[in-house]
Amino acid sequence: MKLFFTKFAAPIMFLALSTRVCSGFVMPRATGQYAMRHLSAAATAEETIRKTGLVDSVVAKTGLSKKDSEACVDAFLESIAEEITSGNKVNIAGFGTFKRADRKARTGRNPKTGEALQIAAKKAPTFSAAKKFKEQVNGDI
Repeated sequence: MKLFFTKFAAPIMFLALSTRVCSGFVMPRATGQYAMRHLSAAATAEETIRKTGLVDSVVAKTGLSKKDSEACVDAFLESIAEEITSGNKVNIAGFGTFKRADRKARTGRNPKTGEALQIAAKKAPTFSAAKKFKEQVNGDI
């Protein structure tokens, strides 16, 4: 939900927002108005690291060039995908196991109509975290 305010009302809304009366922030708009957009707690609770973030981390930890680090990350991900696609498990000691799960065909229901539907069999990649990795995430290490 977006609420629009004039430039004169923005300072008053900013004071209200800064006192936590409302959970959101004021954002200038290209039209000269201000919009109040609400943030959910879930959206601000965690940060998503993308492939470029992983590449930057490899650069910082190894001292390799960004191009070489990106090639390493790409090769690693491609290798895992190829092995899983061919039906092999990939076990990385202390981190976890990647494998392929075969899902059987089954009968499902359309939640809107209640009509029975046939869901086809499929293969899905799965990951099981190793004990050491789980302990690290929980702060036990």
